[in-house]
Amino acid sequence: MMQKYALISGGTGGIGTQLCVQFAKRGYKVFAFAPEKYLDEAKALLSKYDVVPYGFDITNRDEIKAAVQFIAENTDGGNLDILYNNSGISYVSPAIEFEDDPMLNLFNINCLGHIFVTKYMAPFVINRKGSIIFTASINGEVPLTWCSLYGTTKAAIDRYAWGLHTELAPLGVNVHSVITGGVNTPIAWRGPEFKLTDSYYNVPGIKESFESTLLMTKLGQEPSDYAKQVVDKIVKKKPSFNLYGGTKATSVPLLVKLAPVWLSEYLISREFKANVVWKNVRKGSGKRYKSSNL
Repeated sequence: MMQKYALISGGTGGIGTQLCVQFAKRGYKVFAFAPEKYLDEAKALLSKYDVVPYGFDITNRDEIKAAVQFIAENTDGGNLDILYNNSGISYVSPAIEFEDDPMLNLFNINCLGHIFVTKYMAPFVINRKGSIIFTASINGEVPLTWCSLYGTTKAAIDRYAWGLHTELAPLGVNVHSVITGGVNTPIAWRGPEFKLTDSYYNVPGIKESFESTLLMTKLGQEPSDYAKQVVDKIVKKKPSFNLYGGTKATSVPLLVKLAPVWLSEYLISREFKANVVWKNVRKGSGKRYKSSNL
């Protein structure tokens, strides 16, 4: 039987680790790509599964090109049945109050890095008429409170994947964008901390609202269940472009499509305890608040 190969960028950190497990259980040789500091999770799988850890910075194009050579040398000349673009970080902040460098890093990892990886690895997938998958998010379809920047990266990668889906179909390649709801991973807690000093939103209620947003992932589906659910659909060659997994992955986008904007905004703000923040911000009429003023 011909050996099957899967490359998972972001192959650690909850979802990534469990994706490695699910593909390995199905007979794939799995390449777990992740920054060196997170590779211990992938290395821990070696005693049970055919997983190859590979240190990798998705924001560095030279490292992407070196990875192409690595895959060519370790997959019978350059073959991938699965290219799974899963790398991602979070950045919780107001849409106009962010640190420039963390914002740029967010887009480089969540969006631009995947586009470059796909560009250079796609010929290997075409060789096998395989599948290219992207981890998207309900936040790409729904304006979750304090997550505008993150949601923008996920909306962008979902649109890129859709165009890719159309263009690669004649070459025999399946493309999926996985609309992901709540999954119990550390992604929100690994992002840069937003400092409230001199913020328009530094009013009573803001800390509770931020904590509610950060807790969103902890209350989600377990990564092992999510990965099994999604991988089952991928290996069965489901024709659907969008796949769904995680808590509220289908219900929240459906609400936004059917409800008027004002109602969607109200319900989402209530879910993340932001309505009291909006009320207190309106009282201030556009003033910036220092922590010492509260």
